[in-house]
Amino acid sequence: MRTFLTFGLLHLIACESDKSITVQNPAPTADIISHDDGSEVLEGFVITLEGVVSDANHTADQLTTRWKVGGEVVCDDIIPDEDGSTFCDVVFAPDDTEIILEVRDADNRPGEDAIFVSVVETEQPIAEIITPEADGVYYSDQLVTFEGLLSDAEDD
Repeated sequence: MRTFLTFGLLHLIACESDKSITVQNPAPTADIISHDDGSEVLEGFVITLEGVVSDANHTADQLTTRWKVGGEVVCDDIIPDEDGSTFCDVVFAPDDTEIILEVRDADNRPGEDAIFVSVVETEQPIAEIITPEADGVYYSDQLVTFEGLLSDAEDD
């Protein structure tokens, strides 16, 4: 009889123990690979940002990315390629010095990478009308030939 009571008591204690299951969801990782911290980018030009994201327990199609430049979202809800690559085309303004790549997994767990760049201001292109001359006489029923000269410090 004593054996039965001991077994019953052990069974009761074992049933009352906390056997909770914890689910591990490590944070996804993000890495900006197109530029390094301190890189220079030209103002006013389309620049392609590239990053790679990954997650230990989610596939690339279960991740979403968001790019921010200068605190503003510039590309949102991008599903990365199979290899985790994500891209965003951006035109930088002079104050756009911080680039952030954010990633979220299917369970809404975040990860991010951030870098700072220097935005190099560019000169405006120059356009000059050579002909027709402003003080010439022109007729509405005759063709007028236009000739101009364009130049730009950054582009041919």
